[in-house]
Amino acid sequence: MEYIEAAIKLAIPVMMMSWWVHSWLVRNGLVDPKSSQKETEEAVKNIRKSDEQASSDTGDFWTRRWLKFGGGFYGLTALWTFVVIEIKDFFWLITHPQQAIELLSSGFVNVLVAFLQNQAMNFVQAFTWIVNWSGHGFSLIWFFAAYGGFYVGMKLAKEKDVIEAYNQIKEKHTTGS
Repeated sequence: MEYIEAAIKLAIPVMMMSWWVHSWLVRNGLVDPKSSQKETEEAVKNIRKSDEQASSDTGDFWTRRWLKFGGGFYGLTALWTFVVIEIKDFFWLITHPQQAIELLSSGFVNVLVAFLQNQAMNFVQAFTWIVNWSGHGFSLIWFFAAYGGFYVGMKLAKEKDVIEAYNQIKEKHTTGS
């Protein structure tokens, strides 16, 4: 049962995000579709380094966030974990209106401090995703689910048929037919 939960909660979302960012890299000619995983990692490091030096935006929103989280498997999984934590926090906020009202009535400074503290804790939790997803510490099932999703997404992004299908959809969308 834990295998299915790990696949649904972690492997599939990480796979989709990996596909998204790697296909962006391939479409923009920053990574050769025939490159190995090691060559892809090296290209991402070079993009990250050049982006930091130029201090400009690279890619779309998710690609930039991924690069800020490290630009690899661990960074992408940490980014997904951060998104999940933020969504949970949002739903907690709307399902507990009394606590939210109490916090808001405590003054702007208290709200700001609570927000910054929460963001720092969420960031730490995101980077310690390896011990948080299973609910009871480190689990190889969750680790391999995340890595498997990352790897499959990266490989799918480099598949010629997938790239051609994406380009056809994009062309149809831009021409309006």
